Amino acid sequence: MLLLLSGDVELNPGPMVDDQPTSDLFVEYLAPLADCELFAFHLPGIIQQDIDEIKTNLISYFKMKALHDKWIKVYSKASWREVITALKECEENELAKSIELKVADPTGRGFYVVIPSSNNPISSNLDAIVRTHSAKLAGAITTNLYRVTDALYAEGLITMDTKENIQTVTGISDYRKSSQLVSMIQQHLACSLNPPQYITKICIELINQKCDPLKDIATKIVDELVQDDSVNRIGSVSCTLAKEELKPGDHIHAHISSFHTHHGIYIGEPNCDVIYCSRDDKESKSSGQIQKTTLDKFRDKNRLCLVAYNCSTASKISSLIHSSSCHTEKAMPLPETRKLAIHFLNHPKEWGGYDFGSEPSEVFACFCKTGLMNIAAQYQISRWIPSSSSQEEPPDTYKEALEKYRKIKRQLVIH
Repeated sequence: MLLLLSGDVELNPGPMVDDQPTSDLFVEYLAPLADCELFAFHLPGIIQQDIDEIKTNLISYFKMKALHDKWIKVYSKASWREVITALKECEENELAKSIELKVADPTGRGFYVVIPSSNNPISSNLDAIVRTHSAKLAGAITTNLYRVTDALYAEGLITMDTKENIQTVTGISDYRKSSQLVSMIQQHLACSLNPPQYITKICIELINQKCDPLKDIATKIVDELVQDDSVNRIGSVSCTLAKEELKPGDHIHAHISSFHTHHGIYIGEPNCDVIYCSRDDKESKSSGQIQKTTLDKFRDKNRLCLVAYNCSTASKISSLIHSSSCHTEKAMPLPETRKLAIHFLNHPKEWGGYDFGSEPSEVFACFCKTGLMNIAAQYQISRWIPSSSSQEEPPDTYKEALEKYRKIKRQLVIH
C-alpha cells in the first residue's frame, strides 16, 4: 500500500479503495465471510429480492460472484470503500481490516492516515513527536531491519553509508542497529529543508512494510502531525462553510430552529457523512443514541457551520457577538476525533449514563474534539466567558479520551 504526498506520483499496482471491485478479487477477498446474506443486506443498492435470488446458489463461490455481478449492475458507484463499510456494519471487523490492508487510499479520507499537505497545519514540535515514539519504533524496526533499511535507502531517505553500516557491521545486536537507525533519522529530520515531508515519507515506507507494529507506530506519528485547523477556516463574522471545505474530524452544526442547534462530527465516508448523538425521546435527558447520517439529512437544508477550537480570546468574544461557535480549548488532531466518533458508533451502548442536558449532540461533538465533557455552551454560562476556560488539559489521542470517559462513568457508578 502506497500513500501519496502532495505533488508525488503514485506507483501502486494494487486496487484502490475507490476502485470498482473486479469479480475475481471480490470473490477472493470475501472468501472468509461467514454470512454472505447479512453482508449483502448492508451493500448500497441491494434489496431483499436480490438476496433471495443470490442465495439459490448453493456453492459459496458462485453465490459471491452472483452478488458481485448484481451489485455492480444496480449500483454504479460500487467501490472497495462500500465493501469495507458494509463489513464493519455487519461486525466483520477482522475481514474489513484485512481488505483495508490490500487496498490503497490516496485521498487521505479513508482508512489509513491523513497525509499532511499545505492545507493541513503541521505540529511545530516534530522532534518531540519522533522522540516520544523512538523506543517503540526501534523495537518494531528490529524484526524488519534490513528490509526497512533497503526501503529507506531506495527512497533517498538515508545515505549509502548509513545503509552499509547497518547491514555490514558485526558484533552488535539488531536492536542496537535499529536504535542507531532511528537516531540517524532524527538527525536527518533536524537538518531537513522540509521536516514534515521527510518524516511523512519515512512513515509511509514503514507502513508499506506490512508489519502491524510498524504500521501502528508510523500511523500514530502521522496522525500527531495533523493538527486541527478549524480556527483558520472561520471568518471574523461567519462560520458558515461549504461541503467542499470540510475535513474528516470537523465539528459541524446546523441551526434547525431558533432554539435548537444540531451538532455532529464530519466523517466523510459514503453512507456515513456525519456521526452525532440524539436523545431517544424528548423527555429523557440521560440517554444518548449514537447515529450516522448523510450530510444533506444532517443539515436538512439549513446553514452548515464549523465549530472552531484553539481560538484566541478575541475570537471567543467575536463568536458571542455574531452567534458563531468557537472554543479556546485545544482540539485533538483531526484523525483522532474521527476515530473516537467511529468508536462510539461501533459501540453505541458505551456512550451515555449521565445527564446530557438540553443538547446531547453538542456534548458528544465537543467530547470527540477535546476529550472534555463540560465545554458545551449549555453547561455553564461562565463557559462563554473567555477567562473561565477549562483548566483541565485535553488529551492528545482518542485512546486517552476514551480512558478519561470511562473513568468518568466509573465515578458516576460509585456515587
